[in-house]
Amino acid sequence: YIDKIDGKQALIMAARVGFRMPVHSTALGIAMLADLPESEWQCYVAEVGLKPRTPNTVVDSEAFFNRLRQVRKQNYAIDNAENQEGIRCVAAPIRDHTKKTVAALSISGCTVNLTLAKLESLVPLAQKASLSISEQLGFNHLNERQGPTARANQ
Repeated sequence: YIDKIDGKQALIMAARVGFRMPVHSTALGIAMLADLPESEWQCYVAEVGLKPRTPNTVVDSEAFFNRLRQVRKQNYAIDNAENQEGIRCVAAPIRDHTKKTVAALSISGCTVNLTLAKLESLVPLAQKASLSISEQLGFNHLNERQGPTARANQ
């Protein structure tokens, strides 16, 4: 985590600037991993594994790979209390001038207040903010919907 802005409500989250969390259990990590070739997904699972952080963490490799394919298509990821119980999150990738995902931006909140419907309503906000940052890094949004395979062949 390179930066974090806390909301007005007192909420204790595991995410802290300078800390790292497992890629497979956070919306940020999943949004970034989805842009990599599938062979790298397989390496991640083989080397790191899919250890559960909460009862909601996806730990089946095929389900995880299918999830990454979906995230790649929709251009956002959701963490439904998979990294920390009681916390939901939506994340969108940040891309640089080469169209490579170099970071991600997320919006998080307590499951009591941040229902899944509310979280889904925040997707456009997360995507708009991540696109704005990406454009500042030289990303051309006209090619945004191209997947990593299409970008690699350019």
